[in-house]
Amino acid sequence: MSAGRDYPTEDEYVYSSDELTRALYVYSATIARFMALDKVSFRLVAHSLTVGGVVGIHEWRVSAETGKWVPADAPWVIWDKWVQLAA
Repeated sequence: MSAGRDYPTEDEYVYSSDELTRALYVYSATIARFMALDKVSFRLVAHSLTVGGVVGIHEWRVSAETGKWVPADAPWVIWDKWVQLAA
């Protein structure tokens, strides 16, 4: 994951699709707590360390009703045979 030039990139190891779903939600919720409201949305993207492909995405948006960050949808996770072999 890359959080831009202000935040170092670190590898996070997960071993199942359920664990990846939880990690995406926890990390994106933490980001939302500190993220300024000057944007309309942000997306946390997880990549496989072995094959480099996208294995998960969680997008958040600013709610028109509350003005706070809310999940745009549930985290999207693809956990196919290549990811399982890598884990």
